Amino acid sequence: MPLLTLLAFCLLWLSCSGDALAGEPSPAMFPRRAIWSGLVLATNDAHPAEAPAKLRKYADKLRNIFGYNQFELVGEASDKMDDPYERWLIPSKDFYLRVRNHMEPGQRRRMKIALFQNRHQLAEFETHLTPESPLFIRGPLYARGQLVIVLHVVGPAETPERAH
Repeated sequence: MPLLTLLAFCLLWLSCSGDALAGEPSPAMFPRRAIWSGLVLATNDAHPAEAPAKLRKYADKLRNIFGYNQFELVGEASDKMDDPYERWLIPSKDFYLRVRNHMEPGQRRRMKIALFQNRHQLAEFETHLTPESPLFIRGPLYARGQLVIVLHVVGPAETPERAH
C-alpha cells in the first residue's frame, strides 16, 4: 500500500505542477500585484504646494533624495504584473518603460526595465522591487525642474484597471 500511496502522490504532484514542467509559469507564483509608474516634475518653489494625493506617500523621500520641495504628477500608468511577460508602462506621451517581471520567493520582484524617451532608449537596468521599497529614477532636467520616474509594486486595491 505505501507504494501505491507514493505513486498517487507523485501523480497528483505532476498534475498540479504540469505548467511549471512545461515551461509555463504557475499563476500561484505571481501574486496579484501591479506596477505603478508616475512621471513627476520636481521643482523648487518659495511657497511649495502640497504634493498631489498620489504622491504624498513619496514626497518626503523625493525631497530628501532629490532636494526639490514641490512635486507635480505629470502622468501615470499601471499594469498588473502577475506573469513573467513584458509590459509597457506609458506615464506620458514622451516617456515610457518596458518592464519584464522575474518573480523570486516571497513578494520580491526582479525587474528588467528599459526607459525610453520617444523612440530612443535612454537606459536599461535590473532592480528588485518590493511593496515596501519604491524605485526613483532621476530623469533629465525639464522646464524649471527635473523629471523623476517613480516605480512601485502596489496591490490591486491601489491600482485602477488601466491608468494612463
